[in-house]
Amino acid sequence: MAYVNNPNQVPDKSICDLNGRQTYLGQNFIYSAVGTYASTSEGILYLLQNPVSNANPPKAIFQDFKKLTCLTASQYLIFKFYANPTITSTGTSLTPTNLRVASSVTASAKLFNSSNFTVSANGIYLGALGSNFLVPDMSHVLSIFDAGNSLLITAQASQASATTYSTELSWFEL
Repeated sequence: MAYVNNPNQVPDKSICDLNGRQTYLGQNFIYSAVGTYASTSEGILYLLQNPVSNANPPKAIFQDFKKLTCLTASQYLIFKFYANPTITSTGTSLTPTNLRVASSVTASAKLFNSSNFTVSANGIYLGALGSNFLVPDMSHVLSIFDAGNSLLITAQASQASATTYSTELSWFEL
């Protein structure tokens, strides 16, 4: 439980309004994948995009969890994160899982893998994760992406041969 500046207790993963009342956090989505990357140069991997919508108010993405694990012996992999890259095209989006398992709500955010989008500039550097063989690296840093904003994830391997990885990316939509 988290404590606020009043005697009320508020569950973790909740937000308090101005009066200390718990506010609903919307839907929580996750995308998990196993993939390969085979270059010592930085290249695009995933794009999480919060599209502009007519919703009133428009939804924001609260991206709160990232995890990377290198699955190839004697290699390491680096993921870098950028805000608001310059996107030149997108294709078919991936389907994340709603962690509210009884809900049929689908994600408003669009998630693309590297074969389904192109960028001309990476955007604002936010940070990185790095993983050696079977040593996961994760981050719980909260990044908020309002409508029209996006998160670019790039990769760079220690060797040009195929480096296998597993990754998880989680966010709330509110």
